[in-house]
This record gives sequence, structure tokens and C-alpha cells, in this order.
Amino acid sequence: MKAGRKICVIAPYPHLSSVAAKVCEELSLECDICVGNMSEGLELALKAVERGSRVLLSRGGTAILLRNYVKVPVVDIPVTAYDILDALAALRGCKEPIGVIGFRNVIQGSQKVASYLGLATYEFELKAQEEIPSCLDMAARQGIRIIIGDRDAVAQARRLGFEARLIDSGPESFRDALLEAQRVLEAQELEKERRRQIKAIVNHIGDGVIALDENGRITLFNQVASSIFGVQQAEVMNKDPARVMALKPLGEALYSETGKQVYIIHLGDKPVVVNRVPLVEAGQIKGVVITVQDARRIQQVEKEVRKELQRKGFKARFSLEQMVAESAAMQAVVEEARKFAAVDSTILIIGETGTGKEMVAQGIHNASSRREGSFVAVNCASIPESLLESELFGYAPGAFTGARREGKMGLFELAHGGTIFLDEIGEATPGIQAKLLRVLQERQIMRVGDDKMIPIDVRVIAATNKDLRKLVKAGKFREDLYYRLSVLTLNIPPLRERQEDIGPLIDYFWARACARLGKKVVLPQEVLVALLKYKWPGNVRELENVVYRLVLSGEASLSQLERWGLLDTRTLAPVIGSQTSTAEASRKSCIELRGTLKEMEEAIIKTVLEEEGYNQARAARRLGIDRSTLWRKINKVWRKTCKC
Repeated sequence: MKAGRKICVIAPYPHLSSVAAKVCEELSLECDICVGNMSEGLELALKAVERGSRVLLSRGGTAILLRNYVKVPVVDIPVTAYDILDALAALRGCKEPIGVIGFRNVIQGSQKVASYLGLATYEFELKAQEEIPSCLDMAARQGIRIIIGDRDAVAQARRLGFEARLIDSGPESFRDALLEAQRVLEAQELEKERRRQIKAIVNHIGDGVIALDENGRITLFNQVASSIFGVQQAEVMNKDPARVMALKPLGEALYSETGKQVYIIHLGDKPVVVNRVPLVEAGQIKGVVITVQDARRIQQVEKEVRKELQRKGFKARFSLEQMVAESAAMQAVVEEARKFAAVDSTILIIGETGTGKEMVAQGIHNASSRREGSFVAVNCASIPESLLESELFGYAPGAFTGARREGKMGLFELAHGGTIFLDEIGEATPGIQAKLLRVLQERQIMRVGDDKMIPIDVRVIAATNKDLRKLVKAGKFREDLYYRLSVLTLNIPPLRERQEDIGPLIDYFWARACARLGKKVVLPQEVLVALLKYKWPGNVRELENVVYRLVLSGEASLSQLERWGLLDTRTLAPVIGSQTSTAEASRKSCIELRGTLKEMEEAIIKTVLEEEGYNQARAARRLGIDRSTLWRKINKVWRKTCKC
């Protein structure tokens, strides 16, 4: 069997195949092109898939049929407002009602276009091709003598004596569909590569990974798991762990320790930490992912974590005076932070990612009576639960194999006399939450493997980017811990709500980036305006990164921002001086459809762009075309206007 091309076009009628061939030639893309409608098209599509086609293109009912029966993606060749306008343009001035018959993906938007032309249309939406005769019968009984629609509807209408016109998909529509098919192919390649990468990652990470399906049978068993259990993957696949001798300790633990997520099994004299995570879909357990780690490796990781924490030191570097607070909202935050620094109560800082929660916590510490003490920051989401407990509370001598002979101080002990900052507290597991609650209540900690209580004098500041009250209601965060943490609360507003701070922050980060990189880069006014108008979903952290990139590139321009996706076209209007009055915009919102088909098309484009504030994405959606198509049409209009 001759191998087929990756993209196959199933054209329901011959003219569409001609359009497809011409566009493919223009774009230098190779596609198989077949002509066949409905069942005939399905037969051709199935053969194309057998030959190796990975994406199909078709339209109307044929596309719907293919999507139900083939296992590869089917891209609709769209019928746009321009295609419908093309079919109706010759009927302009017609006083008779016009019937529009077709599947939803063919006839949608027809009434809107008809209203621009002053035509009265009645839509007859098909659910199946067999409904065409009944739709034509209804149209005849309503006095309709003119029909527009898809191929079969037009053919049957003509046989019954109706005047009928085909809604044809033009070159632009096919071009958009073909480019979409290319994107689908690229996505398939990326997905294939992603699977290869995942397989490589699973086989090369330091943990053993085992996956079970809903029947408890092994579907994944990586190389590290093979090494830990001393058994080959082929010997265990699709088997119950309890029925494989080498996995018997794991199987027994899975069935006997059902209430636990983390537990320890012994393979001879080797302790192994097992972490079990159920895969839940719609309230049903669909499988389990298990990670297994040699306890000796965990001890080594713990040792490295301790070294890193010691390397960083435990000093707060920022003060409240360094905070950029030109806005009233941020001034209120700084003022409240000063008041909080004067007392010793627990503080909960709430704010989106990148708003500077740790900087505020450091500022509070440096403004407090504890400023000479340690400031110890720990991210509750970045350290595995199996390590977090010993990191927070330390461990006793000989608590586990490989532990220091003298034991180890935990972060709470290291923060004695100072402040501990618990970032991303909403990610703390139930077990850690319970232990933190006890520390806050009793002001004492107990090291892992010890039975002695150690008094501590620590101020706790926690931070989160989540709504802890919702987590409490959902049963994911302890209510008593929430109230212990939120004695004082400080809400840091996102950058979009403190516009007055954006300019000073840009100045600060710009000067710092120029100094660090040894560059002198000028910030143009139009770029500054665009930066001021951007919403900054990543807040201060995103702003700092963008400024650094602009300085590093040496090119501070609107085109640079647009390439990075940071430029909303609506922000261009005030920059280029194209604002219009409300009255003028209202006057222009009425479309006057006169002249040639091309002129009517240009009128529609201009009006929709104005109504959508020159946002091309929204305008393209309203017009039913791809953004690239809209961009080409805009360029043609502008070149014509500029006589260039």
C-alpha cells in the first residue's frame, strides 16, 4: 500500500478540491485531496488513515460524519461570514424570503450577514443528511423559492425547482483550515516528544515509580523500581503486586495500610519509603501511583537541603523603607506592617504569586524587636513531606539510619529569638498542619525520634496565595490552625490594583538592570505607556523579569513586547493618537453596505475592529475567521488607504 501524506482533504464537492489544490500549491504543502460526500467521503477517509494520514480536512455534514468514525483529528473547513456574504451578495435587493439549509457548521451566522444586506432568511438546521427533503418541504410550504446551502441541499433543491446557490468555502477559509491542520500535526509531534521525554524522565529519576490501574494491576514499573525490588519490568507488568514474590512486602502494605499515604517497608535489611497517591476521577479511584525510595537516598537529600539552607544564611535583607509604595493601597499595607511589627502576634500574609510577600515579612522582622535574631524562611511546597517534618522540628540522635550522631536542630530551633516565615502554608499536608498547630499552641517542639519537649521563642509569619477559608470549608486546611495563623492578616494587593507603583518600580528595576548588565538602554515613551497599561498577572516578579529582558536585549520597543505577548492592541490607541469621540464611534458602528463585495467586506472589517477596540483576537472571533486571515485583510485595507 502506498504511503499517504500526513494531511488528507476530503472535499464534498469538486470545486472545493480545486480550491484546496491551489492553496496547497501556494503554501508549498503536500496534501492528499479526495472528492467524496458523506458515506463516500467516509470510505475515502478510512483508506487515507490506513495509508498513514494523521489529520483530515472536510466541511459540513461530511466533517461531522468523519469525526464520528475515524480515530484521527478532523479539522473543519469553515464557512465564514465572507463565504455566506459571497452567496447572498447576488441576491441583494431581493424581496422574497430565502431559505438557508445546512449543518450548523455551514449556516451559522447567515441571518446576521443577511440583515446587513437587508435580506430575510430562514435557517433550516440539519442534524442528518436525510432531513434535507423535509426541510425543503417546509420551505416550500412557507412560500420560499430561493435556497442557499451545502452541496446536497442545493442539488436536491434544484431538482425540485427551487432557485439554489451553493455556500462555497473560499481560499481564505481553506487556508485557515490547512494552517490549523498544520498546527494539529505540530501538536501531535510535541505530544509524541512529550511522551518520549516522560518515559525517559520516569526511567532516570532517582525514585522508583509504579502505577496500578483500577483493578490493582501494574501498568508502569520504571528502572529504579526494578533495581530496588530486584525484578525485571517484564516479570511484573499487568500483575497484582501481592502475587509477585519480589513485590510481596509492597503488596501486603498496600492492602493492610490502606489508610496511610506514606509508610516504610523492609526488603531484607533495606528500609524503603513508599508514597502512595490514588488517582481519582469523578469521585472514583481509577488507579494508584506509587513512588519508592531507598531511605539512604532520602537521608542524603536531607543532608544537601541542610547545607543549602546553611549556605543561604538566615538574615532578612529587606526593610519596609525599601518598599515601593506610591499608591494609597500599598502605603496602607506598609503602615499596617509597621503596626504589626510592634507586637509579637502571628501574621498571615495573603497575596497573589509575585506580589512580594516574603519581602514584606522581612520588612516586618527588621522593624520588630526581633531584628537581631534569625529570619528563617521555608517554602512548605518545595520540600517533600518525608523531609519537611525533620527540617522544621529536627531529629534526635539515632532517630533513623544515617542520622547525625548528635542529632539535628530544626528550623524552628534555628529561628529561636527571631522569626520563621512559612511560605505557601496552604500546601502543607494534614500531618504537618497538625504539628504546626501544636507548636503554635504550646510554643514547644519535639524532635523526630525524641520524647523531650523543647521550648522555643519564635514569631511565626505565614503566607499564602490561596483562599484558606475556602480550603477550610473544603476540609483541606485545619480550621483551628487557620485561626491560629490569622491573628493578624495583611492583604497585599496585586500590581494591577496599585497602578501608581508601576512607574516607580519600572524606574527602580530599569536602573538596577542597567547597572548589573553594564548597559545604558533608553526606555522609549511608547514602551513605558504600554508597560503601565499591561495588567501584570505575574505581579512585581513578572515586571522585574520583563524589565531585565528589555535591558538585556538592548531593544526596548513595542514590537518586542508584542513578541512576548505583553502588548494588548487596545493599549496602542492612546500611543498612536487614534482615539475617537464616543459620538464618532457610535456613528461609525452602523455599517453601510454599499458598493462591490470587496468594499462591503472592508466596511464590515473596519466596523468590527472599531467596536472591539482594535483587538484583533476578538474581531477575528466575531468575523468567524483566523487572526492571520484578519491581519492579511487589514494590511490590504491599510495599503489601499495609504496608496502604497
